[in-house]
Amino acid sequence: MVVKAVVFDIGGVLIEESGALARDIVAEKHGFDSGDFKDYAKKNLSRSHKGELEAEDFFKGLVDELGLDVSSSVLVEDWLAAREESSKINDVVKEAVDALAGVPSDEGKLKGNYLLGVLSDSTCLNERCSARKNCYGPFDFKILSNEVGSQKPEKKMYGILAKELEGRDVKLEEAVFIDDELENLVPAKELGIKTILFEDAGQMIEDLKLLGVEI
Repeated sequence: MVVKAVVFDIGGVLIEESGALARDIVAEKHGFDSGDFKDYAKKNLSRSHKGELEAEDFFKGLVDELGLDVSSSVLVEDWLAAREESSKINDVVKEAVDALAGVPSDEGKLKGNYLLGVLSDSTCLNERCSARKNCYGPFDFKILSNEVGSQKPEKKMYGILAKELEGRDVKLEEAVFIDDELENLVPAKELGIKTILFEDAGQMIEDLKLLGVEI
């Protein structure tokens, strides 16, 4: 069946980002252990992804747990700066997204005109980073975990995606979902959505071509 829609994960696919590097930057600046920061973040990651923790609350909890002599508001700003330093858009993936959307390239060429969507785990802080803010332009819709109160691979996220596609007259088997985590592809595949496990941009493009996507 002809592919009409391509849905992307963001972190690890369209955006190369390192939470570990950002944690190291902030921890070193304020003189606390990056491993303790990692342990705290891991315990609270699901709540952050589901939008249950605002930025100030997340870092206030870190201050309290580690006994830090710094305000949560300062940590918020330092974290955003660290994420800016450690995140960048994958230019090859971005070019592929633009081609699928029919955005003119530097050569003025137009390719496909596919329905494009986002299905991604995120947090309120991630969404304030410029790499995230600047990446959504070509997409027709986005489903973000912190906005819908569910994260991958929970079935609720994929149910929302299914309704979005069907509401735009796209059958589930006419859609492709791209993610860098195998477990996140399983619920999509169970719904009949085609899937691609992202390893690198070149492999992703070749796999899209194998599915008949013009790119």
